Amino acid sequence: MRPRFVWLVVPLAAQGCGLFDKEQVDEIHVVVASPETEEVPTADKQPSTEARPPPSARAKELIREQVSAEVKRLERLKRGERLYRRACATCHGLKGDGNGPSAAGLDPRPEDLASGSTSTRRLFEVISKGVPRTSMPGWQKLLSEEDRWSLVEHVKRLSGAAE
Repeated sequence: MRPRFVWLVVPLAAQGCGLFDKEQVDEIHVVVASPETEEVPTADKQPSTEARPPPSARAKELIREQVSAEVKRLERLKRGERLYRRACATCHGLKGDGNGPSAAGLDPRPEDLASGSTSTRRLFEVISKGVPRTSMPGWQKLLSEEDRWSLVEHVKRLSGAAE
């Protein structure tokens, strides 16, 4: 059974949060963490209902911008995951460990992307241009620059080194 709703916490410092698929939840509630207390509501502790002064127009705009940026980031991560599953997982495996279904027949074997040993810039170059004398093709002519950066972000998440 899927959860009825999920809290999407958007701190004013614009730090990231988890990725929630629309098919997994019914609603997404946006909660702004207080910069003074960094207090975030939980299921057992709801936000204070005491009267507070209404936020200024600028504060509302900042919140809208942060939520918009976070939504775009989540969409980019989801796009990267979809592209990875279609184009990369056959060789690199779903976990990025280099043990995909086609890996056994490749020489050299695919790189272990989950190790996190490759820099962000190098990942983008390899995805774009490929690796000579290997089975790694370049995707520069088939994928937009934005899609290639989405792939880089997904690979960084696989290694736990998301920026």
